[in-house]
Amino acid sequence: TIQGNIKGDTIFAAYTFMSEGRESIRDVAFLKTGNDFVEGYGDAEEKNGEMIFKNTSGLNFNNNLILKNVACEK
Repeated sequence: TIQGNIKGDTIFAAYTFMSEGRESIRDVAFLKTGNDFVEGYGDAEEKNGEMIFKNTSGLNFNNNLILKNVACEK
């Protein structure tokens, strides 16, 4: 699951997922570019069992992962 907030043109969220039978949480960020969203990357550290960004203002949105809006199939 993803739960977070939109600030300007960027989504900042906590991504909760299962990995190797264990629940993990890490920060994610997506920058809106046109109709797409580009994932941001940056230095992270573990705090209270979660991986969080050290500095969200220093994130790199280098177009490695682009989420595109597509029509749902019925």
